[in-house]
Amino acid sequence: MEEANLVFGIVEDDNKFLATLVNLLKVRKDVKEILEFNSAEEALRSTQLKKVSFLIIDYKLSGMDGISFLGQAQIRNLKIPKLI
Repeated sequence: MEEANLVFGIVEDDNKFLATLVNLLKVRKDVKEILEFNSAEEALRSTQLKKVSFLIIDYKLSGMDGISFLGQAQIRNLKIPKLI
């Protein structure tokens, strides 16, 4: 049996879409945890971000947008695979 070991992070400010993404990922057997962030700023402040295996980021966020988030993630040397 495959062990759940992936930790997904989702940066999304639309709660309905966030819930949809979470529900889609929950059915995967290899997902250990899903971390939810309602803004780019929240994600960047989180100490949990370092344990993320893969990050899904909304392009259009209130406050800092997805592209700016990617720039900040690069400055902070966060080497996490990302999908925007």
